[in-house]
Order: sequence, then C-alpha cells, then structure tokens
Amino acid sequence: MKSAIAIVLGLVVAVGLAVLVFFGDRPLLPSDVASAATDAATDVEADRAAIRDLIARTAAANNDGDVDAWVGGFAPDAVYMPPGSPAVTDPAGIRAMAETGFSGATVDITMVPDEIEVHGDWAFARIRVEGSGTTKPDGDPFTVDVKEIVVFERQPDGVWKIARLISNRNRHG
Repeated sequence: MKSAIAIVLGLVVAVGLAVLVFFGDRPLLPSDVASAATDAATDVEADRAAIRDLIARTAAANNDGDVDAWVGGFAPDAVYMPPGSPAVTDPAGIRAMAETGFSGATVDITMVPDEIEVHGDWAFARIRVEGSGTTKPDGDPFTVDVKEIVVFERQPDGVWKIARLISNRNRHG
C-alpha cells in the first residue's frame, strides 16, 4: 500500500512538473486568458499614454528651445534622420542638431500622433508636426508642416524613449 501511495505521489509530482515545463507562464484556464488579455490591453493603453506624454514633452521642448529636455527624450543609441541631412547616430550629434536648430529659430508647434502602435518593448507613432516659426536673428516667418515616423523603445527602467526618428517636410521651403 505504501508503495502505491508513493507511486501516485510521484506521478502527481511528475505531471505537475510536466505541466510547468510545457505551459511555462502561459495561462491554463479560459478565465486566465481573458484576464491576461485585459491586463495586456490596459498595459498597451498605459504605454500609449506614456508615449503621448513623451510626444507632448518633445513638442514643449521644441517650443521652449530646451536642448536638454529635447535630447533627454532620446535613447542612448538613438538615430535621428532629419529632412535633407544625413542620419545622426550618436548622442553628441543629436545634441549638436538640437543646439543648431534651437539657436537658429523659434517655433510654436503642435505634435499630433495620428497613430501609436505598441508591440512589447517597441512602439511606433505616425505624427503630424504643425505650426509656425521665425528665424533668428532676422525674424523671418516660416510654416512648420512635417510628418514623422518615430520608433520608441522601452528602456530597462520602464521609461519610453525615442529610438529612431525620421521626419520630412510636406512642402518645400
């Protein structure tokens, strides 16, 4: 009798281990699947909100001419592909682009995300950048009418940063 109990307990433990190995962290019950889907949707909405906030802070940094705030939105290995210029692939180059741009003009822009898609630790947004500006020091006015694709990466601390930014003008001049 003791050996039969030992065999049954051994089988229970073996089946339990097999279930853990086979299923890993996948949900086992339909209710677990529904709960996981709800959690994932909530997480995606939280991620979208965090990305919208980063976009708003980026627009504010542009409007304020705040180099540190603008550069602070980029991941350490970010790539910036501005219109009509080669790709900038290092933090010092991204900072230099901001310093040059902010010292040459003031802007009043809005950045409108038309689309934000989140896929795990990566996301992208399609953004319209609209507004106006004036050149420094002469004050010549210009229109800002730009479209961007921005790829975001969740950093190890959970904060979203710009990993890739490509932009181009909708019109010349």
